[in-house]
Amino acid sequence: MKILSVLTALFFIASTSCQKILDKPGPNQISFAGEAMDYAQLPLNRYFIYKDSATGDFDSVGVTQSDLSNIDNPAYPGTGLLDPPTPAYNHQKFKLTLTKLNGSPAIWFQGVADAYNSNLYYASTSLSILTFYGNDNIISPNEVNGYGFSYPTPSFDTVLNFPNFKVGNNIYNNVLGFISASAQDGFTQPWDFNSTYYWAKGVGIVQRTVRTIYGTTTSFLERYGN
Repeated sequence: MKILSVLTALFFIASTSCQKILDKPGPNQISFAGEAMDYAQLPLNRYFIYKDSATGDFDSVGVTQSDLSNIDNPAYPGTGLLDPPTPAYNHQKFKLTLTKLNGSPAIWFQGVADAYNSNLYYASTSLSILTFYGNDNIISPNEVNGYGFSYPTPSFDTVLNFPNFKVGNNIYNNVLGFISASAQDGFTQPWDFNSTYYWAKGVGIVQRTVRTIYGTTTSFLERYGN
């Protein structure tokens, strides 16, 4: 009987602890940090002219998609302690596509970010990291990885911060550089890559370098406009 009483007490304590967590209200809105959007949310139809450092060729690139949407998720009642309920919430999703417009049209950069994060249900803040998962026109389509941008808490190998950053004859302020790699010990597969993207606040990508088994391509922003 003593064993049964102890087990009953332990179950009651565990149930009470879980209930306290579940009763804590979650945020109604899970949004990207505004600072992240200042870098990544580019105006539709903005154009960029990039110069290839190796060939001297120019690429005309346009913002063909810059969609910020809100997704409603209803409350989930749950089925028990191992499948707890979750409150109703709304979370942002952002899609950005830059398309090469000259020559053979191709996606120059594409990223999809979702503010959904189950850890934010009971968090004191509703601000979420904006991390792009996608690829570009250099890396093999077989490689879909998180790279190119992640803010405010970087999830990349290396993040660089420049108050001023010179590209060609132009100087850009508030630039973040993101370095990411799929291969640390050499390049052996078509989808192996090492990329560095530099984003200027309010402008977009001002420089990128992508290395694969086929070589290294660096693009410098010559000019841009709306």
